[in-house]
Amino acid sequence: MANASLDCERVDRAAGRTLIVRGEIDVASVAAFRRQLSELLAEARSPGYVDLAGVTFMDSSAIAALIDADIGAAPDKSIVLVDPSPICDLVFEALGLQARFDIVRS
Repeated sequence: MANASLDCERVDRAAGRTLIVRGEIDVASVAAFRRQLSELLAEARSPGYVDLAGVTFMDSSAIAALIDADIGAAPDKSIVLVDPSPICDLVFEALGLQARFDIVRS
């Protein structure tokens, strides 16, 4: 799935089903991002991995989408963030969300 500012791809990796996200997650692209998160969690065995290494911008709508997806996930599923980009790290740190998500770095 791609639009002008966001590209998402769901793939199988050794760790599990992964949503690879590239570009900007903002108010213009968040509906597509939410759909991708929902589809990831529907397809994944626990957990669903979200690779944020290619994210160049994220606003509060992206954070809300991640939190909503994690809260709405089935009890045996969760969201794990993979390799957040420097901009993602800055946002998580500024909002005090480092402990809110499981984050893995490769």
